[in-house]
Amino acid sequence: MRIRVAAGTPPDIVDFHPNYFYGMARDGILLDLSELLGNDPAFDLNDFYKPVLDALTVKGKLYGIPQRISYYHLYYNADFFGAAGLHPPAADWLDRSWNWEAYLQAARKLSIDQDGDGVIDRAGGTFGQVIGHLVYWFAQGGTGLFDPDYTRLNLGSSQGIETLRYLADGFSHGAFRWGPWNDFASGKTAMLNETPAVIQLLRDAKMAYGWEVAALPQGPAGPATSLQPVPYALIATSPHKEEAAEFFKFMFSKEMSQRQSAAGIIIQPRRSVVTSPAFRQGLGVANAKAVLDALNYATPIPNHLQNFTTISNTIFSMVNKVCAGQMAPQQAMASIEDQIAALLAEGR
Repeated sequence: MRIRVAAGTPPDIVDFHPNYFYGMARDGILLDLSELLGNDPAFDLNDFYKPVLDALTVKGKLYGIPQRISYYHLYYNADFFGAAGLHPPAADWLDRSWNWEAYLQAARKLSIDQDGDGVIDRAGGTFGQVIGHLVYWFAQGGTGLFDPDYTRLNLGSSQGIETLRYLADGFSHGAFRWGPWNDFASGKTAMLNETPAVIQLLRDAKMAYGWEVAALPQGPAGPATSLQPVPYALIATSPHKEEAAEFFKFMFSKEMSQRQSAAGIIIQPRRSVVTSPAFRQGLGVANAKAVLDALNYATPIPNHLQNFTTISNTIFSMVNKVCAGQMAPQQAMASIEDQIAALLAEGR
């Protein structure tokens, strides 16, 4: 796409992975949508969740609208919880009884070594090795990955170290495990932190177990999840700006958002669509509130820099060592602070 822009034959409307968004906005490739959409009452930017718009805003200017958004909530195996005599996880994100300690204790009780070989066959809680999972754990713990100006790593703070200690504790007992969503479908884990899109995947998998959705546990700083939109944008040098803008407004209108939601393209970024009775009913889960309310506690993945992928991989390499018991949290974070600071400076 950059080649087409440089060659003078740009597309009009584009979609791309969120990790490329900041670089294209910073380099002037994307059109500022702030006035185009903000001054159109029929489009109604106020209908979009604020964290969604924040994720696509650079230096006060809006450069994209997402077709859908991705964030995390909890899935749990109701059969396993019942057999263990455990109360199910809370659907209410503000329920303080469903906290880190409750999650850890449930995960420990639900973890099973089925054949007595010393290896945990069924984990209590599973989440993927993508940066979005770390973002919400640290947000629940009271910190972001970086300072607001993107100059330094924040994970060596007291909140970051305590979050790492918590995760390491769960991994050391075999209660937590990195893994994909189908570990949950096959009964290899009792709880799964994943996106709403997994609801349909689990239906298609025809699970042999009863399951439901719930809120993620609260950390010391309260409830939090992470959010990543899948952005569409207009190209600043498009020769058809007016026509493209009109189509863009139609494509992301309330009417089209309703249609896309009905077609299973979820989660839509418009509040009026997500909170509608039709969407709640279409989810087909008893605890739909847990999915809907998550957006009220969402923090955008902080990918407003050019080399976010490299930074994410560097952070994860150290988090993996901490969770495997190979390094202490303070040592692990201190070992990459200078490297991350240099990458942040280079990528801004």
